[in-house]
Amino acid sequence: MGQSDHRQFQTAYQHVRGWAVMHLGTRRHGADDITSGQRNNLIIWNHNLDYRRTDDFLRAEYEQEKVAPDLRCLSYTHDRDYETFKEVPAGLRPQ
Repeated sequence: MGQSDHRQFQTAYQHVRGWAVMHLGTRRHGADDITSGQRNNLIIWNHNLDYRRTDDFLRAEYEQEKVAPDLRCLSYTHDRDYETFKEVPAGLRPQ
């Protein structure tokens, strides 16, 4: 998060039944649309208030993006410039 390439596609993970995926929340992530079956998620949020008070956390600098984002990495709910690159999903545009 905050790096110039944070909206560039890096890897795809193919889930394996019975396995779990853990990652730092600062890693840009998402999920593909479900085309069949169902998906269950267990989401656990952890905070470290001591770390959030450190200079490393408080002085984190954000880099300007160097290239346009990969379209797979855009989020309608999280990217203010979404409409610059893609149309708003059907049913989400205000009336």
